[in-house]
Amino acid sequence: RLERTATDVRGQVLERDADGSSALVPNLGRKRYSSVLPQLNVRFSPRSDLNLRLGLTRSFARPNFGDINPGGSFMEADGTFTSGNADLDPTYSDNLDLMAEWYAGPLGLLSGGVFYKNISNPVFQSSSTGNFNGNSNVTFYRPENGDDAKLWGAEFAFVRRFDFLPGLWSNFGINANLTLMDSRMRIPGRSGNVPITGQADRLYNVTVYYDDGAFAARLATNHKGAYIESHGDSSTTDAWYGANTSVDFSASYTFDRWTVFAELSNLTNEPLKYYQGSPQRPLQVEYYGRRAQIGLKYLFQ
Repeated sequence: RLERTATDVRGQVLERDADGSSALVPNLGRKRYSSVLPQLNVRFSPRSDLNLRLGLTRSFARPNFGDINPGGSFMEADGTFTSGNADLDPTYSDNLDLMAEWYAGPLGLLSGGVFYKNISNPVFQSSSTGNFNGNSNVTFYRPENGDDAKLWGAEFAFVRRFDFLPGLWSNFGINANLTLMDSRMRIPGRSGNVPITGQADRLYNVTVYYDDGAFAARLATNHKGAYIESHGDSSTTDAWYGANTSVDFSASYTFDRWTVFAELSNLTNEPLKYYQGSPQRPLQVEYYGRRAQIGLKYLFQ
């Protein structure tokens, strides 16, 4: 695949002097680039219920429109200035994926695999401090390109309806998946490696369900590990979102053309945690409470 991209972005950008002062000046951001994206995907099936997959691919991601917006906004109450960067380059990734899939009948799947990504020009959210419009100690947030990055990990999935059990138990089932990751990135102004922005080290989802065709119920747990939201000039100034685990429940009953349903979200009232450098230095903790809805649906034919 070959893609050609051309962007022109006009606006104002924030220029900062060595003494910490800053001013907005007119700017034209212009980018022209071609992307060559080869792909090789191979599947080998030694048995009818087993697939082995190999993927060698090159992919890319253009910067988000919000990230290349040259304008900015100043929040005096928070002492922050957030701006875009019209000079951002696209991010490229060379990918290796190995996967095995075993199908346990029509209602079961067990899969596992490993992956590796070699990434160039990763975009991260930088933060620094300075003066703006007569205000001191302002925190400036701006997307930047990192030097290079690497991401590797393993993923597993298990799907099974317990149709081999007798009676009522045959209506139960489980869906589960787990992804373990590690990442390294180099960014200007920092020595050594840092984690990739927005990249957690662990993700998992587990759903236990019951479904007999008329009544269905599901209990789901979703987890995302802690991840960096913006990088500062050292590990103590990195801004993190803390690990988050949510639990949801839903149920429904269908009769004739009617369906009665109920949904309960965030049963454990899991907080959203935002901290700087360490969980012992919280910036904010937000609770959104439990949410519920009950409804009735009718199917017209």
